[in-house]
Formats: sequence, C-alpha cells, structure tokens
Amino acid sequence: MSETYRAIEKDLIEHFQAPPGSLTPHTTVDQADLDSLAMLELVTILEERHGVTLIDRPDHPRGDATMQQVADWVDRVISAEDPSGRSHRPHALPAGRAGA
Repeated sequence: MSETYRAIEKDLIEHFQAPPGSLTPHTTVDQADLDSLAMLELVTILEERHGVTLIDRPDHPRGDATMQQVADWVDRVISAEDPSGRSHRPHALPAGRAGA
C-alpha cells in the first residue's frame, strides 16, 4: 500500500468515522459511503496535506473508483504539479477538520 493510500485511510477513519479495518485498497468510494459532499471534504483535506489542486479536475475519481485508485490519482496529480520528482510527504492537518 502506498503512503498516500495509508493517509487516505487514516483520514476516513479520523474525519469520517469509517470503522477501523473496514477499508481496503479495493473498497470503492460508494462502498465507503462517501457522498459528493464527503468527497469534496476529503479532497480538500488532501489538497491541504499535499499542496496540490485537486478540486474541479476533470479526471477526478467517481463512485466506482477504489481507494487505491483515488490514492493513485492523487499521486499522479502530485507528480504532474511537481515534475522535479521530489517526494511529497503527508503532513499533519490542523485540529478541527471535518468530523474532528
């Protein structure tokens, strides 16, 4: 599992009350019960963490996308926005994010 996937899984548990152990890389957005508003909140969290723009991208994942596909998408956007290939490490979010 990628670092980005693990960060997404952690966000879903901490900010969206997904039960620990309920998510796998093959869990879809729909199976994780993420409606469009929840996805928007998750994307905002990911933007803040990684310093990239994800909102309004035409290639964003849909409800049938798996959590691993979402993580791969974030990694592709990071690579596209930083072609130097520098590693982007997830950093902690400020307290008080969605659902906290």
